[in-house]
Amino acid sequence: MRVTMIGHSTLLIEAGQERIVTDPFFTSAPRSVTVRTSPPSMTGEEAAATATLVLVSHNHPDHCDPSFFAALDPSVPVVIPKGMEWPAGMEAPGNVVELEEWETQQIGTVTVSATPAEHVPVCCGFVIKAEKRRLYFAGDTKAAAFMRQIATELPVEIAVLPIRCARLGPGITAGTIVETVEMLDVDRVIAMHLHVRAKGGPLANIKHPASRVGDTVREWKPGVRFNAPKAGTVIDLG
Repeated sequence: MRVTMIGHSTLLIEAGQERIVTDPFFTSAPRSVTVRTSPPSMTGEEAAATATLVLVSHNHPDHCDPSFFAALDPSVPVVIPKGMEWPAGMEAPGNVVELEEWETQQIGTVTVSATPAEHVPVCCGFVIKAEKRRLYFAGDTKAAAFMRQIATELPVEIAVLPIRCARLGPGITAGTIVETVEMLDVDRVIAMHLHVRAKGGPLANIKHPASRVGDTVREWKPGVRFNAPKAGTVIDLG
């Protein structure tokens, strides 16, 4: 399993024989409450050309990029939470798979399970299993009790977690990361929801949020590896 940080919450996860793109966001999103602080490491067209599977946690514009889906082959499965509506004016992809919370489906050479998330009304996270490896892609969520159920029913070693960059909104903070790690019982954390800031200016943003979370992990959970990858970073998970 290998993870490439494309940017924000967009990852390329190579697992089994699949190349999984998560929460695609490449072009500007004027309706989003966040703006980029660094560009993605590849274009939407490049990511669409390599993807064999796409996971969408919710329909916010910085997680669901119409330009990416316009370039995606219509045969590629796109997994979404049950009941998610596509952004206004966007045509749904050709091969949509809807999953209920806790539902699991074999897709190609991996299994994908939808997990709860606490954000907008229709959202989810995903657990990806390939051979003996399990990775949790949390989508946009805060620390919540369902994470204990993930540890029990879908035990994972690696958690890709959204770091809260703004004073309001979803995500994991330095104050909740220890609880999150303990509930999930993971030994590795990869930070996402990076490379953006809230449009409200300095007072709306948390200064160096990933560094604060990383320092807390190193102090209180020294056995847990923490990565806050820049766009383009490749993490080989073995």
